Order: sequence, then C-alpha cells, then structure tokens
Amino acid sequence: MTCGVEEEFLLVDLGSRKTVSRADVVLKRVDGARLPPGAETHSELLTSQVEFATGVCASTTEVRSQLIAGRKALTAAAREEGLALVSSGTAVLTNPDVTAAEGERFGRITATYAELLRDYQVSGCHVHIGVSDRDTAIAVINHLGTWLPVLLALSPNSPFTDGRDTGYASWRMVQQSRLPGSGLTPRAARG
Repeated sequence: MTCGVEEEFLLVDLGSRKTVSRADVVLKRVDGARLPPGAETHSELLTSQVEFATGVCASTTEVRSQLIAGRKALTAAAREEGLALVSSGTAVLTNPDVTAAEGERFGRITATYAELLRDYQVSGCHVHIGVSDRDTAIAVINHLGTWLPVLLALSPNSPFTDGRDTGYASWRMVQQSRLPGSGLTPRAARG
C-alpha cells in the first residue's frame, strides 16, 4: 500500500494577520531542489492559498519526512515575502480582495459556483491511500463512510471566520456543505 498527503495553507500578512493574494510569489520562491523527490508545491483555488503535495510514499516515516520538508520550504518562502503560512481550516481574518487563482480548472470552478465561493477561504489536508485493485478500493470506501462523521468530529480546526467565532468547531465543513461534492459518497457496488 502507498500513500500521499496534500496540505493546503493560507498566506497571511504578518502585520494585519489578514489573508493576502501572494501565492504566486511565494511559490516562485520555493526552490524545487529543497523538496523531496516526487513532492510538489501548487497554487490552490484562491490566490491566498498554497499547497504542498508529497510524492507517493511507502511508509509513514517517508510521509512525515516529506511533510516536514514541504512545510519548511513553504514557511521560508512566505517569510521571505514578509508573510506567514497558516494551517487552518478557515481564514481567521479574511481579505475581501482575494481572487481566484489563474488557470482553466480554477476558472471553471469559479464560473460554476460564483457567489458560493465569494467567502470560501478554506484549507484542508487530504490523505490519499493507494490500494491494490478496484474491488478493494470500493470495499474501503464503503467501510470508511460510516466513520467519516467521527473523523470530522475528532478533527475540527476552523471555529473562526472574518474575525468572528462562528459557534461551530468546523466552519470549514459548513462552507463546504454548500458545494455539491460535499458529504458522503453513496454506497458503491463491487465490480
């Protein structure tokens, strides 16, 4: 079995602590030589976000090592721009001037979901697990579905947005619930 992790981060101004549209310059500062083989940095939906993706890893030790290297590279690049890298499900202090990142994919997303994304400054962590075959993958997804609400309850990290306590431990989930891809997948039949 293999695994990989994608971590999304918000970029904030050190003085105001508000999100800033500086992903492009931070990503340019990340030197590919500082990243582990197979690992990459990317832009995300908004210009206030950056992403680090590990390569395909064969052990948790390898995942940990790559995550540390990616975080260090992005943190250093952000600091060189006078910014901080923040790992939070939502932006605590938002900047209304943040725009969608360039690119065909992000253009389609913002055109499709328009107003739903106006205040959607969220970040996540995605763990990808490689399995041996399609039937195993379907069995795993079917089994995990009942446990996802428990995982969500154990992992809240976004009680604030725009300087306010939302009253929710996971405002990110509330934001995401407005999009059609949110929620549990239907139970699937094996091949």
